[in-house]
Amino acid sequence: MLLVAGVAILVTVAAADVIRRGFDDESAPPPATTTERVLEGFPQHVFSGRLVYADELCDVNGVDLATGAELPLPASDIQSCRGLWAPMSGELIVVGLLNGDGEDVSLMLRKGDTGENAADRPIAAALPESVVTGQGGEIGWCDRRGRGGVIRSPENEVQRVRGCPAGFLPDGHVIALRGQKLFVGDELVRTLAPNTFVVGVSEHRKLAVFQGGTLSVFPALSNPDPSITVELPDIAGRPLLAPDGCAILYPAFDGERATVRLRTLGCGLATDRDFEVRGSGWRDGEATWSPDGTWIAISGPDDSVRLYRSDGGGDPVDLRVPAEYLAWTG
Repeated sequence: MLLVAGVAILVTVAAADVIRRGFDDESAPPPATTTERVLEGFPQHVFSGRLVYADELCDVNGVDLATGAELPLPASDIQSCRGLWAPMSGELIVVGLLNGDGEDVSLMLRKGDTGENAADRPIAAALPESVVTGQGGEIGWCDRRGRGGVIRSPENEVQRVRGCPAGFLPDGHVIALRGQKLFVGDELVRTLAPNTFVVGVSEHRKLAVFQGGTLSVFPALSNPDPSITVELPDIAGRPLLAPDGCAILYPAFDGERATVRLRTLGCGLATDRDFEVRGSGWRDGEATWSPDGTWIAISGPDDSVRLYRSDGGGDPVDLRVPAEYLAWTG
């Protein structure tokens, strides 16, 4: 389970004028004309990358965050979904299609640049909370039997993995959990205490694990001594580690009101903050870090997405888009 929130001001959508440019050579063909929808009032050249999101009908949409232009991704015939994931490199988008019992999902691959299907049919069954992504286009997952799989762009072929993928190193190597043992390839790097799960592995190979209300961050996969431990007694779902490993987002719920909380981990520029979230629940994909960790995108309760600076500076930026699930790619 994972993260979300936001409150928004109204932002209207307008069609951008198409500019026809003349040609000195009259025999040259006229330029192609297209209509590009741009989010009115969106600050240009403040952000980079793309925000990909799925709405309540499971249609996948996107926004070019450098310009505010909406990406013309094709409509989908999916009826129900749970989860949207995309590696930070942006080559692939994965939509989780709900299976009959609702406990696991089938993974539908779509191309990151066009949104078209990258596979003829769903490729695997996975537990939604098990899906992880890497910096180089990798996607990993685990099914209810503990069988793991990985897809790498551009091959988009399933590679079976011993154990459940828990993350990826910057060079693409899979970090897999077999029982309580953590492996990179066939190398055992550490044994976790019972009832411990891996939160994530940062771009600097920091390992974050959670056990019994305590988050521990280790400076390296095999280092036995944590660099910091943080008590999270009010946690109500799966936390999300910042790309640099210096902060964590997690859901809290007091019985009436849900909150997303940002807590720093002894490094970086992020500051402790709380955010309002959608409804009273929490699902994987309702919040996301920017690839450089300087911004957070949270799906709001009023058909909007709000972008916050992780260091607490400035005012939030609102996107008037009805996002159920989010992914920020580079």
